Amino acid sequence: MSNPKKTSAPSITHWAVLIGVDKYVYVDTTGDSESENPPTIDRSLKGAVADVVAIKNCLKTQPHVRTTTLAIENPDPEANSSEADQDPETLPTRDNVYRVLKKVIDEGSCNGVKHVYIHFSGHGTHIPGDLALALYHPSTHFAVYLRSSVLASALDKMVKQGMYVTLVLDCCFSGSVKRTSRLHDDAIRFIEYNTVLDSESDATNPFAEWDTGIVRNGTYSVDRMLDAKGYTVITACSPTENASEIELVGGKRRGALSYFLEQTLRMLQDVRTQITHATLYSYLQTRVHAQFPQQTPMRYGSTEFCFFESIIGNTGEHFVMVTYDKENRILVLSAGEAHGVSDGDEYEAYPYYESEDKKEQPKSQPMLAKVFNVQGLTSNLCTVDSLQLHRLESIRNWKAKPVTSFHTRKTGVGLLASIPNEMTERLEESAKKLHFIEFYREEAASFGTCTFIVGASLENEFEIYDHYSHMITGLPKITYDNENALNPLINTLDHLAKFKFFENFGNCRPDPHFYNSFSLDVNPNAQEDGWFQVKHGTDWKLTITNTGSAPIYIAILNLRPSYEICNMVAEAGEGEDFQIPAKGHPESILELPMTMKVPGFMRVAGRTKSEDIIKIFVTSKRTSFPGTLAPSLMGAESCSGDTRHNGGNAHSLSIHDFTESFTGTRSNNRGHWVTQNFLIRTYI
Repeated sequence: MSNPKKTSAPSITHWAVLIGVDKYVYVDTTGDSESENPPTIDRSLKGAVADVVAIKNCLKTQPHVRTTTLAIENPDPEANSSEADQDPETLPTRDNVYRVLKKVIDEGSCNGVKHVYIHFSGHGTHIPGDLALALYHPSTHFAVYLRSSVLASALDKMVKQGMYVTLVLDCCFSGSVKRTSRLHDDAIRFIEYNTVLDSESDATNPFAEWDTGIVRNGTYSVDRMLDAKGYTVITACSPTENASEIELVGGKRRGALSYFLEQTLRMLQDVRTQITHATLYSYLQTRVHAQFPQQTPMRYGSTEFCFFESIIGNTGEHFVMVTYDKENRILVLSAGEAHGVSDGDEYEAYPYYESEDKKEQPKSQPMLAKVFNVQGLTSNLCTVDSLQLHRLESIRNWKAKPVTSFHTRKTGVGLLASIPNEMTERLEESAKKLHFIEFYREEAASFGTCTFIVGASLENEFEIYDHYSHMITGLPKITYDNENALNPLINTLDHLAKFKFFENFGNCRPDPHFYNSFSLDVNPNAQEDGWFQVKHGTDWKLTITNTGSAPIYIAILNLRPSYEICNMVAEAGEGEDFQIPAKGHPESILELPMTMKVPGFMRVAGRTKSEDIIKIFVTSKRTSFPGTLAPSLMGAESCSGDTRHNGGNAHSLSIHDFTESFTGTRSNNRGHWVTQNFLIRTYI
């Protein structure tokens, strides 16, 4: 009789470190220091430990995931249990956190664990010059600070070991936001800075031996931990907002971010599907903000991986979040006029949990929807097939991708007679599915207005010219000697047209009150022709001041010489936009120095000048521009050495009048927006 084969245990590839602190009781040091019995302050939470327990239970079914939990609850006064009954190595102390992080780093050096997830639920605080997490300490003060600079050093080391790191912080770092009356004081995950606690919190960095100390040029960040290079950070709110606990049925509490994250992960496990990190974040942002309008989850750092998903290659498609407004029985698309949406555009909508892996077939049929009532930052959708309406009652959150566009400002592309007639007809047919292109034959009356012109050479190659009949150099060579030759041509033309569309895109009728609620200042000043002349390797500075009574949001796109459209905020690891608080707040002025360089691919070609267009979107509420991003057409090298923005100190500025002629056509009542283009010519 043969012995049954032993099955080897699955190798551990993922490590989750879960830290939850409910107990926060410390001595009040603000009163009489000579008192024998100084009063204590109880800032304990009720849902932090429940957060990490829920995430742990969600991960325990995954055999390749190792979980380490450090947590302490606030004991029930009527119960006999205490922290003395708990294994000391499972308490969320600073020493235990350091010990576990070092183990994770050591494991990475052995090429074992490659994915790390760190989840903290508890109080955060803002200490002079740093952010900090409040950990448990078995002393009369019951808390100790873990500085974010120390945590960032540990994360940097993990990244250098080739590990993919995701950090989730269900806490907040701002005490400046007024607490609303509907929130319990113990539901806010911020603890006031305490000098005694700080003095007991040894600021020595145990990971300093691994810290290079390199100053990270090319970014503007509020904190080094959020200046995430190579790892992902998801926070419960922006640095100027408060993170809240949500009260469930029965009076139990959970952190809003942790609760919706856990619910989403369980649903994905049930349907056995995979979504991208971007969709996961967008969904969390939508759900949390709907429950707590004063709280908006933020994402910093890399967007290309997440602990909860397999690494999926770029799908090449951007989905936009869609929510069902049950009261008004309409679908709301999280994109509007500012994103180039037009009435009549058609979208395919999928349940938000539908897989985005191109290798998988969708498990549910898409729902075709048409745009109507375009607002500034959002739009309404109606289903084309009324038989699909019943699906909205059971699924409230969707995601959509455009399938047909009716932009009134499409880019004209002229087709020369040198192109074989059969190919011309196929190009004209393809235009029906293109969002940004309208083709015109050489004999058409509108041919002379075309932005780009395409011809065919004697060498069986397509040639693309600009409006002035100058050939665009540096583009990939496209031949037409096979039946698939039109695909790369169409992709290139669509890319160029998209670039020009967003270059010319703007709002010609911004709301006057919003228009006057902020100011811009630039240095150096523009020349008489409107261009800014900047020497290679030096800074062009943009300063934005919020002079209004509400926060504003800034997205910065760089339209580069390589025909790349880059979201500079996301590229710098700062999320998708900057939030600038209202007038009077210490951070109501934002200065962004941008180092300008002639790209490497142009310098290699002997060119000494380059032109960038910096496009600023100023909006009244947070939004995103995923559909506007486009990769370089000139190869990977063109991305290096282009415009980057680096850190700087805010200063006062004068009012800067907008001079651009905006080309938008609609005003809006559900979110205001303004655009401004800055034309920058860099020279060597």
